Amino acid sequence: MSNLSVKNEFLGTVFETGYKVLKNRGLAIIWMSVGNPHFNKENIKELIKFCSKNFNDIKVLIPFGPSRHTFEAIGYNSTKALSKGRLHSNRLKNHTKKVLNELEMNQSRIQIIDWENEIYSNVTFAKILNEIENLYLDDKSFHVDCNVTTKQVLEGKLKTNKNIDDAIKIGVKYLHEELAFVLASPVIFDVKYTVYIYHNRWHIYENLVNGKYKKKGNYDVGFLLVN
Repeated sequence: MSNLSVKNEFLGTVFETGYKVLKNRGLAIIWMSVGNPHFNKENIKELIKFCSKNFNDIKVLIPFGPSRHTFEAIGYNSTKALSKGRLHSNRLKNHTKKVLNELEMNQSRIQIIDWENEIYSNVTFAKILNEIENLYLDDKSFHVDCNVTTKQVLEGKLKTNKNIDDAIKIGVKYLHEELAFVLASPVIFDVKYTVYIYHNRWHIYENLVNGKYKKKGNYDVGFLLVN
């Protein structure tokens, strides 16, 4: 991954907000999915270089907390899932710190967020997570999209004794926490707008922000497809 650029051909509130944040050099969120091989040291370096050139404030999320849901869904017991999550999270954090040192970045602009201490304790995050969980119960379309998104993550990774439907019931909690965090991020970081940076489309998030489910759309958070 090199010479990263923004794909600017998309329409809809979530992309319009993203382009606005980019234009104003606002706050960018880099979510490094635990266990995702895409986030190797070289890709992390290119992503941080891109964000540092285009945004004044950058938050790096390495979701140790939510990752335990994925490892439990795959088939690990709760203790092992926590251990696996910590191992992979620490690896990503170490890669990121090395990249920041190598690039001699101003680390006051690029902050690695401590999920356990900064997110789980946040009142706004807890409130929106509850709304997301209720939406999952009340909105059939959102429920189906959550399950499909989670299934795509888990397929091919399950232990032989694990049923995919049972796994989805556990693994979907990761998605709920991820969505809740992004929607809460302007309040958490005390800014008007934030933008989520990723290398693939994220349709369920796009639909949620664009108001395609029963929950009112969110106009304070954006999305940029960067690759």
